[in-house]
Amino acid sequence: MAPEVENAPAPPPPKRPIIIVKRVKKVAGGHHGGAWKVAYADFVTAMMALFMVLWIIGQSSKEAKEAIADYFRHPGIFTTTGAGGRKIVPIVPDPTTSGESGSFTMPPATPPPEALADILRRQQKTQEQTFKQVGEQLRTRLAAQPELQRLKEQVSIEITDDGLRIELLDREGSSFFEVGSAQFKSETIPVLRAIASEIRTLPNAVVVEGHTDSRPFALASNRSNWELSTDRAHSARRLMENFQVPAAQIAQVRGYADRQLRYPDQPYDVRNRRISITLLYNT
Repeated sequence: MAPEVENAPAPPPPKRPIIIVKRVKKVAGGHHGGAWKVAYADFVTAMMALFMVLWIIGQSSKEAKEAIADYFRHPGIFTTTGAGGRKIVPIVPDPTTSGESGSFTMPPATPPPEALADILRRQQKTQEQTFKQVGEQLRTRLAAQPELQRLKEQVSIEITDDGLRIELLDREGSSFFEVGSAQFKSETIPVLRAIASEIRTLPNAVVVEGHTDSRPFALASNRSNWELSTDRAHSARRLMENFQVPAAQIAQVRGYADRQLRYPDQPYDVRNRRISITLLYNT
């Protein structure tokens, strides 16, 4: 018989199984939620704005596009400097009203000098192209009329700092006026009719000038080259107005006598006798 073992260790308790519980967090709606709709709405709005801008640009003229570009390049509404160098226009109350019903007015905007100069340069360039077209059309019109073939070489057309200048120049044996008079010769009338038909369609102001050479009037005469140059300028103005050039388009009529000779070194040259018609740049 086997001997008894005293104080034998008790057997270990049985191991309990490890249970892992996985909990899945459910998102309400899942892929049917509305977050994507907000992003899609932003995208559609941006695309609509883009296509509207493209459509407006496509419908605008070149001048309108340049004006819009100038505005955004030099926004004239900003006149005073604020934080960060940004220019801000303050809204000020109308001093003529008071109380809650008082109105508010925006002070007049003044573009910066460099922006204004840039705008004026662009405007002048556009007008210069128009003047070139008018000059070519006038040359074509004069060349197309047989009765003007002899006089077309006496019509000078050039672009100056003031605008488009058209001059009727006398030459030896061929003048636009009777000698010592403001009376036009008959062949001068169709020349001024052709000039009037071109300039009356433009919004530009017109200056008419009369010039003479340095030959003086006879001592017994009570007239001088001052009266003669002025009277000839007015004769040209009246004739152009008869050909439907608006009277309001005529800005000035000047008589210079022999103070602005075309050929200063030849004061008695008949080519100094002339009528100048200048279409001014609009500013």
